[in-house]
Amino acid sequence: MLGYAQYTLNHYEQVLADFDQAIAINPQNADAYYQRSLVYSQLGQYEKVITEYDKAIAINPNHAKAYGIKGATLPLLGHPQEAIEAFRQWVRINDNPALVGTVKKSIIKFGVTL
Repeated sequence: MLGYAQYTLNHYEQVLADFDQAIAINPQNADAYYQRSLVYSQLGQYEKVITEYDKAIAINPNHAKAYGIKGATLPLLGHPQEAIEAFRQWVRINDNPALVGTVKKSIIKFGVTL
């Protein structure tokens, strides 16, 4: 909760320290890696974002949010094909049919089928 409060105040270095501590206490906390990745995204550190998502996914292969935002981040690093695969995984495991439909329609505009 403290990490979220610091995040909303743009105290990113403190947020990173809070999530580092959470991960030190429980290295199997996929959500801590996911949340830390959001901070790296705000800082424009996209390589670290992908590393954090990969850690979250390794712990929880059904972490839909990690796949979705990973798919949105990969094109920023020049990896559109990997983004498509991340979105495919996201669609496969996401349990929100309306949201999946919206994302599919958006991606189809780019000539890609999921």
